[in-house]
Amino acid sequence: MIKKLVLFFSIFPFIFACEAKKSALVGVWKSNADRTISSMIKVQGVPEKARKFMEDDFFGHLFFEFTETEVRVYFDKEELNTEESHNFASYTLVSESEQYFELNHYDELEAREVTEILHREDNCFYREVAPWGFYEYFCKVDD
Repeated sequence: MIKKLVLFFSIFPFIFACEAKKSALVGVWKSNADRTISSMIKVQGVPEKARKFMEDDFFGHLFFEFTETEVRVYFDKEELNTEESHNFASYTLVSESEQYFELNHYDELEAREVTEILHREDNCFYREVAPWGFYEYFCKVDD
């Protein structure tokens, strides 16, 4: 019995050391309209018509749902979703730090693999909105 206890306590720390840590990216993230619009207001070059359109209930409806290996993107307004909206697609988390998530995924519009950096700020991440250079923020709502 003593040998079993000694063996258990000698390998016990290794069990926890070998257990994979869940990425902070895993969970549901929602577009944050206030932070995004604040970012948009700070940049020059967004046409007035586009700015007014985006300020009028455009942001705040898009969700990203990440598992360890898959992601899906959908809206909380069902009429904006497509048949593919609720399907998951594969991605690979290349690296993660307190400042960013780096991931690879297949981009349907570009028809190729792309690497994307999601910058972290508080309990949110942000992505640049091309071509204007402001950031759309997504804040975590669920793990």
